[in-house]
Amino acid sequence: MTTTNSSTVTLPASPQAIPFQFTETPQLIDTQSIDTLVTETQPVINNTPTPRPTRTPIPTIGVPFALFAQDTVCDTNLPDGLLQVLVFNSSRRQVAGAKIIITWDAGEEQFFTGFKPEVGNGYADYLMSPNITYTLRLALGSDVASGLTAPTCQTPSGETFLGGIKLTFQQP
Repeated sequence: MTTTNSSTVTLPASPQAIPFQFTETPQLIDTQSIDTLVTETQPVINNTPTPRPTRTPIPTIGVPFALFAQDTVCDTNLPDGLLQVLVFNSSRRQVAGAKIIITWDAGEEQFFTGFKPEVGNGYADYLMSPNITYTLRLALGSDVASGLTAPTCQTPSGETFLGGIKLTFQQP
């Protein structure tokens, strides 16, 4: 048996057969313009110092409160000798946290509005004892309500009971 191997060998093309392509010579780039470009793209660092925090001024209290109304309250559904105080600002909004100072011959007490929000933010009350005369003022500055005593009231059937007083303070 005879086998014939035939193979064909291809030779690479001769250098003269490869066509040349001519290109332009690259231009030189000025390195100074590249540096300028780099510095233009870098973020600017601001060396201005940050100001330190300062104290916030406390708002001024404003105009003193005027005693707007003083009413006698004869209601059998209220506790005997109930002194009710309502405090409003100049916009007719109730003022919560207003300190109330009540004095009498034997002493002094302080109480605040806002502890009974179901009645009102500017509402406060105090139980007066019978036969004691009180003086009341707001710590924020107000007219003085003096000569306050629990009034004697009468029911429709003729029975007597201890009534109350309602004071309304408002900024003008």
